[in-house]
Amino acid sequence: MEIPFVNIGTDMPVVLLTLKNSVQFLAVVDTGSESSLMEVKFIKDNKEVFDKEKTQKKVSLLGFNGESAHPLVYASCDIIGKEQDMKLRFEAVNLEFASNSFEEKYNMKISALIGSDMLAKYNAVIDYDKNTVTFNNI
Repeated sequence: MEIPFVNIGTDMPVVLLTLKNSVQFLAVVDTGSESSLMEVKFIKDNKEVFDKEKTQKKVSLLGFNGESAHPLVYASCDIIGKEQDMKLRFEAVNLEFASNSFEEKYNMKISALIGSDMLAKYNAVIDYDKNTVTFNNI
């Protein structure tokens, strides 16, 4: 599944993804993050399309501005593609520690970070020449 960047000029690629309920959201592709994260409020607002399970990990995630978050659940959802769908798994956190800074800098509201866990799972290729992220092995 090849997904184009929606905004060229940010420090990190940003992609527009679509849930099964046709709701779209912005996600930052963050190779420096070990975990994929999603805003808790976004998950609650779209609960009909998410499968949730409690996390067994006792972790604290540190944002780029020094604030921390503590994931409580995993939330999995199907992302709609032109030719095929894929399932992404996120740790549910309060992403305000990251999204507010990103919104102030780029005037974009993000709901998720796609980290190296999902990038590795799908053997993703980030192509800066074509401004796309391609998820393979779906």
